[in-house]
Amino acid sequence: MNSTLLVIAVILLIVVVVLQIVLLLRRSNVDMNPVQQALQWLGQSFERTERAMREEIARNREETAGSLQQSREELSGSLKGVGDTLLQQVGALTQTNDQKFDQLREEVR
Repeated sequence: MNSTLLVIAVILLIVVVVLQIVLLLRRSNVDMNPVQQALQWLGQSFERTERAMREEIARNREETAGSLQQSREELSGSLKGVGDTLLQQVGALTQTNDQKFDQLREEVR
């Protein structure tokens, strides 16, 4: 029984292969023009999409560069402010220490 089914399956497979070969060799008059137009339209659509993506990426790069520049300027200004404040505090501390050392010298004399 199994061998009979196997023989039938092989015969059917051979028939299918032969029919496929016959179909491939037969020339059919199929109008490929709509398919070609659709492919052209897809290609043009892809090009437009690609161009739009490149423009968007370039725009995003410019925006990011501007934002980073602004952030650096803000950070620089903040650091300068902190440095100036620190310098003033150190100057005031030095002046206070000098006054206290002068008072201590006067008391020691």
